[in-house]
Amino acid sequence: MNTLLKRMGFIRILVPIVVLAAISACGQNVEPAPLPVEEAPATDEMIVEAPIAEEPTPSPTESPPMPVYLMPAEPPEPEMTLQDIDGSLRAYEQRALSGDRVLDNLYERPFTPYEMEYLPDVDIQIATIASDDDFFYFSIQLNDLDPAENALTGAYGIEFDRGKKGRGDLLVWVSSLTAEWSFDGLTVYEDKNKDVGGLNPILANEDHVGDGYETPVNFSQEKAAYARLSPEEPAMVQLAVSRALLDGAEEFLWGAWADRGWQDPGRFDYNDFIGPGAAGSSILDSGYYPVKELSKLDNTCRLPYGFNPVDDIRGMCLSKPVPENGGGKAGCTQICPAGAAAGCTLYCP
Repeated sequence: MNTLLKRMGFIRILVPIVVLAAISACGQNVEPAPLPVEEAPATDEMIVEAPIAEEPTPSPTESPPMPVYLMPAEPPEPEMTLQDIDGSLRAYEQRALSGDRVLDNLYERPFTPYEMEYLPDVDIQIATIASDDDFFYFSIQLNDLDPAENALTGAYGIEFDRGKKGRGDLLVWVSSLTAEWSFDGLTVYEDKNKDVGGLNPILANEDHVGDGYETPVNFSQEKAAYARLSPEEPAMVQLAVSRALLDGAEEFLWGAWADRGWQDPGRFDYNDFIGPGAAGSSILDSGYYPVKELSKLDNTCRLPYGFNPVDDIRGMCLSKPVPENGGGKAGCTQICPAGAAAGCTLYCP
């Protein structure tokens, strides 16, 4: 009995072992089934990779249209001519005959400082004004081109006094010239705070503090200005200023500038920023000769346009013939800036 039970117990143990061995032997050729994978529930934070699309070939971009400004024509015949002192007459003596009065903001100093070398491209001979329905045209005739550069190398401008009170209020200033009408290198300046000339415009104001022509004027369709070299005269600057740019002013005073020195509209009037001792003079017997820190410069007095002045206006030109019986020379003219502290300038062509 005991022996039989023992055998039966051995069989119970043996059967599972044999079965396990058989399964193990068969497992060498059977791949186990993969375990099920739980899918993550979809959420708003899931990242979905979109297929990479080819970038489209960029189409050529169009430039914004250029502003269209009123264009000048050919200048008509001059309506007025302003005669300036000829600085070349005594240039070989390193001096000017007349016309240089720093206290009155009137300069005839187309010379280098101290050495007094003559600079023909900043020596104004004449300036003229003409007009049509849209523009005023100004021509500034210089003595000649700079001999070293064979060009006009300065800055050139027309200053306006539209208030007719002796204070400049608008300046057209160009420092780069081409053969065609262009506004490259040209700026129009306004004096918004009305400090050009200080307390006493034209006359020197000691210890003046100001910023001169401080505001560039933006052009628009009708408001524009241009400059060019004259097609006939290589030493002539021509400027076209639209009537709209002058805010429709039909009466004003105007004068011309040629500058290779300071070239700084922010320091107009120049004589408010420098005294006669530091500025020097081109006049031999002035007491301030030679030209020093304010050099390479010429300007004119101002001519009235569109009106006949009843009273003298500071800085305005007054031309008077010199009577021969008063000791004057035949054909000579006195050019007298109104309100000037000194006397008239004698011009003898």
